[in-house]
Amino acid sequence: CDNDDLPINNDTTKFIWSIGTTDDLEHHQKRGSASVIILNPVTPPVNITESQVWEMNVKTKLPAMETTYWCTAHKSPPYTSKRHIIGFK
Repeated sequence: CDNDDLPINNDTTKFIWSIGTTDDLEHHQKRGSASVIILNPVTPPVNITESQVWEMNVKTKLPAMETTYWCTAHKSPPYTSKRHIIGFK
């Protein structure tokens, strides 16, 4: 942190972004801005009755060690449009 940094708080923060192949800010190919609430964003209510359920059960035996690193990949059912995870347990 330095004197030019802004605090991150519960207010809306304006992000200005740009993407380019060089560091020349005048000629970036894509640029834009977005207003974002970083901390505690408001999330819209979800109608769980209109949701689809994708159950995934993994049977594994964890070793009797204090720390275990375990990573797996799972293929989702095929979808033709974007999906969002709204919960897991």
